[in-house]
Amino acid sequence: MGAGTFDYSAFSLRDFRSFSEQVETAYRALDMAGRRLQAEQLRNASDAERTRALTRLGMDVFGVDEDDARGMTTVVNILHWWKKLGRKTFYIAPDLAQMLQNTETGAVDSSWLKLPFNYVLLQLPLGAMALTHVDGSLHPVQSLLVSSATDVNNTPMLIAVAIYGDAYGTFAMEIREGRSVKEAAANVVNDKSDPGVKAAIELLTGIVCYISSRRELKESDSPGKELMAAAHRKKSSKKRAKIERRANEHGLWPRYILGEGIVITDEHGNPASTFESGRTINCRFMVRGHWRNQAYGPGRSKRKLLWIKPFWKGPKNAAELVQRYIVT
Repeated sequence: MGAGTFDYSAFSLRDFRSFSEQVETAYRALDMAGRRLQAEQLRNASDAERTRALTRLGMDVFGVDEDDARGMTTVVNILHWWKKLGRKTFYIAPDLAQMLQNTETGAVDSSWLKLPFNYVLLQLPLGAMALTHVDGSLHPVQSLLVSSATDVNNTPMLIAVAIYGDAYGTFAMEIREGRSVKEAAANVVNDKSDPGVKAAIELLTGIVCYISSRRELKESDSPGKELMAAAHRKKSSKKRAKIERRANEHGLWPRYILGEGIVITDEHGNPASTFESGRTINCRFMVRGHWRNQAYGPGRSKRKLLWIKPFWKGPKNAAELVQRYIVT
């Protein structure tokens, strides 16, 4: 799949780049202090003791309380390991994002919330997710940094860092077989949660389910790599530098395009529909999808996630009926 076949205009790395620069500064400060601490106290410490020591270290370095230090240390480590382990990045096509916004995930077993890489960056199209900023305004989220690894107690966790404007928020879910996504997200989503957080969790878990359900993932060509190759062919140093700047803006890291070519249809794959009674539908609305734990294989002994996709119901040109769902 060539890089030129996918429209990147709905995506932006601006907030992520600014966030990355700030976290890199924090990481250097933490790393320098941590090296001293490692040499002095942590030679024979357990993972739990090391984590507690680094949290206390974060309190001193960042001048914050224990909870904030723990959160900041987690964010610093996730970004560090994402960069160190290959900067794997997934772009979510706009129609796929809309379909996953309208797909229930609460009943899915949380053990399906696993990624093919321990650390990934999810790039969302503009308008797919928004969170309330500390100033009270609603900001779009276009970058989610996600960790699918174990904590110091060897417990599988799904941790996401949502970056919006000059702020970020973290969501953490403990993953366990027999525990639903709704139960895993209970510490993040409750009756008092911002509706934006509830919608964000549903979209995040939907994206992870979609990735888990894919049999194979094919890496796409990076437009940044193509631009960098073009820059190397330029004899003029000024032209070469200009193209290299554009290449770096696009990013040079490995990327995967999810949902390219997906189109939302009605239940028949046609632009309009009617009820079985023959009565014409005068409005257009989205019927929500869900995930099924599908049995397959010899004796139906194996399981896989099967996506029952959402679809539009009603005439193509009719007014859209927008229903707001609160995830409880």
